Amino acid sequence: MVLMPSMISLYSFTRFVISDFIEYSNLEKMKSRNEETMDLPSPPRDIAMVGAGIAGIACALALSRELSPFVPNLNITIYKRHDTLFNLGGAINLTSVAQRHLVKLGVLDELDRMGSDGGAEVDAIELFSMYSGRSIGSIDFIDHNGNGFGGYKGRRVMRIILSMAMMTVIDRTPIVNLVFGKKVIGGEEISDKAVIHFSDQSEVIVELVIGCDGVHSAVRTRWVDPDCASQYTGMSFLQATLSANSLFPPHFQSSALNISRHGSVLTSFCDRDREQIFATAIFQFDQADLSHHRLEPGQDWATKYRIRRDLRCEMRSRFSKSALPCIREMVESKADWMLYPVYQVRLGGRWCMNRVINYVTATEYLELANRSNGIKRED
Repeated sequence: MVLMPSMISLYSFTRFVISDFIEYSNLEKMKSRNEETMDLPSPPRDIAMVGAGIAGIACALALSRELSPFVPNLNITIYKRHDTLFNLGGAINLTSVAQRHLVKLGVLDELDRMGSDGGAEVDAIELFSMYSGRSIGSIDFIDHNGNGFGGYKGRRVMRIILSMAMMTVIDRTPIVNLVFGKKVIGGEEISDKAVIHFSDQSEVIVELVIGCDGVHSAVRTRWVDPDCASQYTGMSFLQATLSANSLFPPHFQSSALNISRHGSVLTSFCDRDREQIFATAIFQFDQADLSHHRLEPGQDWATKYRIRRDLRCEMRSRFSKSALPCIREMVESKADWMLYPVYQVRLGGRWCMNRVINYVTATEYLELANRSNGIKRED
């Protein structure tokens, strides 16, 4: 689990990247009218995106949409470290603003075509006390007439489903290509080009590199700012998906944040038919215990069994006395909880070079400039 800039910041970042290109286009029009102007550099035509998560694909689609009218022969290539998409992470809450941006990218239509898997509509995130079981407020995504803001309510969708919808749009976008199995081990700038080095001893030469490879970014740690390591925040998430039919009737309509002094549990339907409930617990977790509670590839069955057992015990010890029956059943169930530590990148580090931009760090600066104080997270 990582701290993640919001969809709003994605568009702020995209506008930041393309603003010089649009200015270039306007000046070219002035030149064509024989108005005096300075010599202008050519805008990048070959762009490499490192990372094929939600941020990387969305940024590539946004750049292709915004730049193609101004940049002839535009080519955007996304490089992903792994060989396939992983079914990791939990459910993402899409606000009305995020959905309007996804409409522009053509992604929301793909989610709608997926039927029930395309996500559950969320009117509000209700707030409950786990001590008393009482409602203590709500975060609303609808107005007093029950209508969504700007035409959209909230939507809770599994991360892998959103990724698949984005991949479908990528497949029909000719100027955007996706290459799997490319692990970045370094890079360098040569004149007006950037060279990316991969672990398979191959390399690519492009005019602009955008690192969207997360809080542990190889673009940052092996190139732009090697001394800027990610830091554990002291907070972690425990996540699981449960069958709604196996639980006591939920106390919430679509989504709820259930609060206690031992931590909080977010519960939400994540499909339109409301057959699945996504649950994630949020609490402080000792850094020294992280390595003993992480499920990793290659672990033997005994280690995996011990980790799953310990994580269930962690949930029971914190939330088994909840006044909410649904929560009690969740923590007493045989659900396979997974631990996701939350990391962050310290402010003040280097976030760009002449031909390289690290997206996660750059958008943190943009959020500070916009007085944004919300914590965004990607699963």
